Amino acid sequence: MSMEKITIEQAKVYAAQKRIKPGVRKGRTDVVTLFRPELSDRFDEISWERFGQVLQSKGLAVYYDRGFMRLMKA
Repeated sequence: MSMEKITIEQAKVYAAQKRIKPGVRKGRTDVVTLFRPELSDRFDEISWERFGQVLQSKGLAVYYDRGFMRLMKA
């Protein structure tokens, strides 16, 4: 499996297809993830803009391969 780094705009497109939203861990502002709201109540939804800011500040990026997205060091 070879993960490819993608932009936030590309991540939005893939996320919309799978009903995935950007979010933060409840009670935290620095632990970001991509999640499905109907499957988890541990996260609060945030804007894509805020999601991108947190990723950048932590040196992370979104990677994609065969339908899966993952947050990893850029």
